[in-house]
Amino acid sequence: MKIIFLSSYDGGRIIKRSPDIDSDGFYTYGWSANRARALKKHCPEYDIEVWRFSKHTIGYFEKTIEDIQFKVY
Repeated sequence: MKIIFLSSYDGGRIIKRSPDIDSDGFYTYGWSANRARALKKHCPEYDIEVWRFSKHTIGYFEKTIEDIQFKVY
Protein backbone atom coordinates (compact mmCIF):
# COMPACT_ATOMS: atom_id res chain seq x y z
CA MET A 1 0.00 0.00 0.00
CA LYS A 2 1.22 3.51 -0.81
CA ILE A 3 0.45 6.45 1.46
CA ILE A 4 1.20 10.03 0.39
CA PHE A 5 1.19 12.85 2.93
CA LEU A 6 0.64 16.30 1.42
CA SER A 7 1.70 19.49 3.10
CA SER A 8 2.56 23.03 2.18
CA TYR A 9 4.42 25.99 3.52
CA ASP A 10 2.35 29.12 3.11
CA GLY A 11 4.75 31.57 4.68
CA GLY A 12 2.37 32.41 7.51
CA ARG A 13 5.08 31.91 10.10
CA ILE A 14 8.33 33.80 9.73
CA ILE A 15 11.39 31.57 9.63
CA LYS A 16 14.64 33.42 10.21
CA ARG A 17 16.70 30.72 8.52
CA SER A 18 15.26 27.86 6.54
CA PRO A 19 17.01 24.47 6.67
CA ASP A 20 19.94 24.06 4.31
CA ILE A 21 18.98 22.23 1.12
CA ASP A 22 21.69 19.64 1.78
CA SER A 23 20.35 18.80 5.24
CA ASP A 24 17.65 16.29 6.09
CA GLY A 25 15.77 19.13 7.79
CA PHE A 26 15.03 20.69 4.41
CA TYR A 27 12.97 17.62 3.52
CA THR A 28 11.54 16.73 6.91
CA TYR A 29 10.33 20.22 7.85
CA GLY A 30 6.67 20.28 8.87
CA TRP A 31 4.00 18.18 10.50
CA SER A 32 3.68 15.66 7.66
CA ALA A 33 7.17 14.25 8.20
CA ASN A 34 6.33 13.47 11.82
CA ARG A 35 3.09 11.73 10.83
CA ALA A 36 4.89 9.76 8.11
CA ARG A 37 7.59 8.58 10.53
CA ALA A 38 4.99 7.51 13.09
CA LEU A 39 3.08 5.52 10.49
CA LYS A 40 6.27 3.92 9.13
CA LYS A 41 7.18 2.84 12.66
CA HIS A 42 3.88 0.96 13.02
CA CYS A 43 3.51 -0.18 9.40
CA PRO A 44 7.00 -0.67 7.96
CA GLU A 45 5.61 -2.52 4.94
CA TYR A 46 3.85 0.61 3.65
CA ASP A 47 5.40 2.65 0.86
CA ILE A 48 5.24 6.18 2.27
CA GLU A 49 5.93 9.50 0.56
CA VAL A 50 5.77 13.09 1.80
CA TRP A 51 5.07 15.78 -0.78
CA ARG A 52 5.65 19.34 0.42
CA PHE A 53 4.76 22.34 -1.69
CA SER A 54 6.60 25.57 -0.97
CA LYS A 55 6.34 28.96 -2.59
CA HIS A 56 9.93 29.59 -1.49
CA THR A 57 11.44 26.64 -3.36
CA ILE A 58 12.54 26.93 -6.96
CA GLY A 59 12.70 23.54 -8.58
CA TYR A 60 12.04 20.00 -7.45
CA PHE A 61 14.02 18.08 -4.84
CA GLU A 62 13.72 14.57 -3.48
CA LYS A 63 15.50 12.42 -0.96
CA THR A 64 14.85 9.13 0.84
CA ILE A 65 15.22 9.35 4.61
CA GLU A 66 14.36 6.49 6.98
CA ASP A 67 12.83 4.56 4.07
CA ILE A 68 10.38 7.43 3.37
CA GLN A 69 10.50 9.28 0.06
CA PHE A 70 10.42 13.08 0.56
CA LYS A 71 9.60 15.36 -2.35
CA VAL A 72 9.71 19.15 -2.23
CA TYR A 73 8.12 21.16 -5.03
